[in-house]
Amino acid sequence: MDLSEERQMNNFLDKRIGEVIKQLEKYITPVRIPINGWLTTECGYKNGNVVPSPDEGEWREFGETERWGMKPEEHRWFFKHIEIPQELKSKDLELYVSSTDVYDEDWNPQFMVYLDGKLIRGMDTKHRYVKLDSNRNGYDVHVYAYSQPSGKRTDFFTQLCEFNREVENLYYNLKAPYRILYYTDESTKEYTDVREYLNKAINYINWCAPMSEEFLRSVDAANEYLMAEFYGKYCHDQDIKISVIGHTHIDVAWRWTLAQTREKVQRTFGSVIEMMKKYPDYKFMSSQPQLLKFLKEESPEMYDEIKKLVKEKRIELEGSMWLEADCNLTSGESLVRQIIFGKRFFKDEFGVDNRIIWLPDVFGYSAAMPQIMKKSGIDKFVTSKISWNETNRMPYDAFMWKGIDGSEVFSYFMTAMELNNKGELDGSIASYIPMTRASYLKGTYDRFEPKELTNEVMMPFGHGDGGGGPETENIELLKRLKYGVANCPQPRWEFAGEFLERLRKKTEGNKRLPKWVGELYLEFHRGTYTSQAKNKRNNRKSEFLYQKAEMLSSMAYKLFGASYPQDKLNGGWECILLNQFHDIIPGSSIRSVYEQCDKDYAKIAEIGHKAERDAYNTVISNIKTDGGTVVFNSNSFTDNGFLNYEGKTYRVNGIPAKGYKVVKLDEYKSSYKLDGKHLETSNYIVEFNDEYAITRLYDKINDREVLREGGRANYIEAFEDFPYSYDAWELSNYYTEKKYEINDVSSVEFIDEGARFG
Repeated sequence: MDLSEERQMNNFLDKRIGEVIKQLEKYITPVRIPINGWLTTECGYKNGNVVPSPDEGEWREFGETERWGMKPEEHRWFFKHIEIPQELKSKDLELYVSSTDVYDEDWNPQFMVYLDGKLIRGMDTKHRYVKLDSNRNGYDVHVYAYSQPSGKRTDFFTQLCEFNREVENLYYNLKAPYRILYYTDESTKEYTDVREYLNKAINYINWCAPMSEEFLRSVDAANEYLMAEFYGKYCHDQDIKISVIGHTHIDVAWRWTLAQTREKVQRTFGSVIEMMKKYPDYKFMSSQPQLLKFLKEESPEMYDEIKKLVKEKRIELEGSMWLEADCNLTSGESLVRQIIFGKRFFKDEFGVDNRIIWLPDVFGYSAAMPQIMKKSGIDKFVTSKISWNETNRMPYDAFMWKGIDGSEVFSYFMTAMELNNKGELDGSIASYIPMTRASYLKGTYDRFEPKELTNEVMMPFGHGDGGGGPETENIELLKRLKYGVANCPQPRWEFAGEFLERLRKKTEGNKRLPKWVGELYLEFHRGTYTSQAKNKRNNRKSEFLYQKAEMLSSMAYKLFGASYPQDKLNGGWECILLNQFHDIIPGSSIRSVYEQCDKDYAKIAEIGHKAERDAYNTVISNIKTDGGTVVFNSNSFTDNGFLNYEGKTYRVNGIPAKGYKVVKLDEYKSSYKLDGKHLETSNYIVEFNDEYAITRLYDKINDREVLREGGRANYIEAFEDFPYSYDAWELSNYYTEKKYEINDVSSVEFIDEGARFG
């Protein structure tokens, strides 16, 4: 055999192993019995977890070939009493629930499964089975179904499935190391070793009569060989370690509403709980207290189970902020409140303190954040979104981040990326929802810089949003790869906080630990500074209102003993913080999200204005005014300015910071002179052209011309807005190629009083 024939044979062996793995998958569930005759009824969003009786309401039989989900956000119940067939008694039995295309997560429906009236778990494209006790006679099964807003038609498939766990074990025993062949150079010893072990293992399998006693004995023999020779002897501790933790990134709103997010958390945490029953080593991390509050309100029983798992140190709660908020458009005070409300909820409800800001998907990070974090007892920051930069790659993934006041926090970028079949990193964007294939583990380490700092990295994994977090395959692969396979980092279960604290201490004082000074700017999604402008305005108005309401309420409490409306204001703040989520305030969500925002901001304003009015009335009723007018100043500095009252404008001076003053109001008369397109005030001379652009601006106080000769100001330009992706989010760098000047002036009005004076 010449070298070319040997190379071809090696490649054929690789393909042979892959085909055998595919064949084995078919026999993991050798018996699959279709279930038909379901009853169904359409419904709206459920209220609580009491299942409807099939004897009440408008139920009908769902046809065997019928499809559903044509209506956007369609909800319906399915019901059937399922009898356990005699031939499946004492078998390893699970109920399978699925739909049309199990690979399309964007529009696939999602389910909640109830057995005998109890919510068990969520089901989606990656979580399709629920465990049954085959020794029972049967179950009353309710399935609560939701179809995505796309309005595509879908099927409803259900089966009773018998599992053969030995075949399943062999399937994963082969599949876990087989992925290493995908990216490993064929000329290396690592490739040859792994391929030979796997090829020898599949030679044990007797395919003459699948699922016969001979076949099952041969499967046992193949498993014994792999566990003894490959996992037991060949595998060993690897120098490169990777800390893994189950996770799911749930957008509080995006292509779905807040109401749907309440269902997503029930499906997701239900799946987490069921997986933890099956896998005792499994650990899970969750951020965003807002999601846990939704769970507490919607499913108290499930919430209590989460509490137990947190106590048992199976679930880690971290992240510090109320939710994963935008960090560009929110004020500094709001960022502080995000942390106060977030840390307080986790401390009060679960007894845990947070030391990490966890923001994997936020569109850039203010340079003020290190200072805020340090003063909040937070010393670690995590994201992966900066890898989405359109032009420049961040040069490192572990570093000290220095803020505007000199505060520094240890920062870590998640680096999960998959290797392609050439052993190269596939793309440039690091994922915060990776899988646990060996190609992901290896890619996560290969992407990390600077490697001289450490030989260990971290990879949170699991499907996000409606995907339900980690799936069975994720954990089964890790069970094998933890033995330590050549050319793959060795995984170990570890909480994110434990890993990051160890790495922080390990790199402390290391002169090679880089430092980044200032803003962490995302070179992408630049259009989110302007999309849904009304929503951004409502957020800022709410921030100002609550600053004033709290100041006035504190004044009324401190000076005159009035009750402080803490609970009401906290409720309003929670609503403000909720609407600062990184897909709400940037303007990247669907229309129905912003329709809800309008209602939320109306409620926020009602609470804030009532607190404001009550405080005003308390102060005014307890002081002597002697016929004067009480003017309040919520700013942190003594203020002079204009006041609008009953249609007139007044000038007031010397209003103390965070205080009030009784003044006698004298109507203000402006001293401007307007002659056609020539305007003169006490401070400026302004001249306009025919389009009302400013052609001259003379500063009287400083005796200078502000505009250069021939220059203009106050003219408006519009640019073509055709970004190549995410049209509501982006501002592509070629927008300046085509512009239009807006100079068609239809009317001009001079306003000589009020906030818009001039």
